[in-house]
Amino acid sequence: MFFFSKFGLYWVFIIIAIIPLIITPTSNMQAQGTSTAETFSLSTGLGEKVIVKGKGFTITQKELDDTYIRYSMGLASDGQSISPIAAKKLEQDMLEQLILKKIILQNLSQEDKKRGEELAQKEFEHLTNQKNSEAKLRRKALIEGWSSYEDYIQNIKEVFLCKAYLERKLPIDISDKEIQEYYDSHPELFQTEEMFMGGLIFFSSIDILTGKTLTEEEWNNKKLLAQKALQEAQEKTSFEELMKKYSDDIINRNKGLTIIFVKGQLGNEFDSQAFSLRDGQISNLIETPAGIFIVKVAKYTPKGMVPFIEIKNKLKTELEEKARLQELNSYSLELKKEYNVQYIKQ
Repeated sequence: MFFFSKFGLYWVFIIIAIIPLIITPTSNMQAQGTSTAETFSLSTGLGEKVIVKGKGFTITQKELDDTYIRYSMGLASDGQSISPIAAKKLEQDMLEQLILKKIILQNLSQEDKKRGEELAQKEFEHLTNQKNSEAKLRRKALIEGWSSYEDYIQNIKEVFLCKAYLERKLPIDISDKEIQEYYDSHPELFQTEEMFMGGLIFFSSIDILTGKTLTEEEWNNKKLLAQKALQEAQEKTSFEELMKKYSDDIINRNKGLTIIFVKGQLGNEFDSQAFSLRDGQISNLIETPAGIFIVKVAKYTPKGMVPFIEIKNKLKTELEEKARLQELNSYSLELKKEYNVQYIKQ
């Protein structure tokens, strides 16, 4: 999935793993001396319009559309959307990533294949554990618009095959000293507010279907339901399952213990109880004007600098990918020239 970090835009071949953005589309089109508006149209025998061709591959408009749609559906499943302003640039970036993917997959070494398959297996296991079962991962694939679960898994594999290739062709090694120096010289990047990661069961004081405030009787019934949920949580019933069963928070109830709570976001009534909890603890009923909350804390983080030991490995990866990104721009131009990449008028 695309995401913004303090180090820039990163990408995934549709909603799976993280590899850096390879190319700046506009500058590379200009460098090739062509654009989609200056070239001609071409269709496959199946009637699918080709928008890019190169040595050993083509890309159709349908491939690009499917990529964009799956990304959009993945965002929608998390309650997010793409702004009209960002949509065009995003589509251009996706096209460039598809081009590089097609080229890279033609050039894998045995070492790349072995390394990529190992990384893909680890990602598959991570996703399965995150969803608690392979069946739920299959549903995720369907929600995101994949025609089959097998295609979804194949995409994971291809993403990490590309990652292994790029790590071999453009090796970057940031030393411990460089990581420490970056951390020490950019303290503003590693400041954190008091926060915790965890789960939330919410009982709204408003009818989520009609938007109307609950009657006294309805609210009393809701309180009884909240008491029942709390009792089940205290009896060690899976908090994630209780979120799905009871919570009125439609957007977050399927996220498990991965929701980030920052002090000050939900008011003093919430903060005074929720932020007194520590890892593994569950709150009592927290009643606020908005409704009743039950919270479980997975990891509490006090206000201040994130300790270097906690951020070191992630920072190393970020800095290496940032450095690799700088090399990828020129490297991708070489590959596109070698593979005679042409943009076809749509």
